[in-house]
Amino acid sequence: MATVPTAEIQSNHDTEYLFDNSGERAEARFRDLSALYDARTIHYLKQRGIEEGWSCLEVGGGGGSITSWLCARVGVAGSVLATE
Repeated sequence: MATVPTAEIQSNHDTEYLFDNSGERAEARFRDLSALYDARTIHYLKQRGIEEGWSCLEVGGGGGSITSWLCARVGVAGSVLATE
């Protein structure tokens, strides 16, 4: 098994992120991803029985469309924490 020098690993982390979330096209990308996947994601979330008062964690919240849906679903008695 070959090892990779630490300096080479570090240089790989210095590259620009391919899908920059603050870039010009990020908003359009998030909108398109929502159009493609939100309906199915919401279907699965409804199957889990998420209701008012739940606490939810969304990892990779992207544009926030599912985060918004979760907030409306759990209401003021619940909580939602989203990370990106």
